[in-house]
Amino acid sequence: GESLRLRFTYLNKVYDWFEERLEIQAIADDIT
Repeated sequence: GESLRLRFTYLNKVYDWFEERLEIQAIADDIT
């Protein structure tokens, strides 16, 4: 119930951060 939803929210935040990092990396690769 509650713990599962909290875990899902946590994973969602981590995934968002990870995706952001990948985008920044791609942009950095384009610049160089």
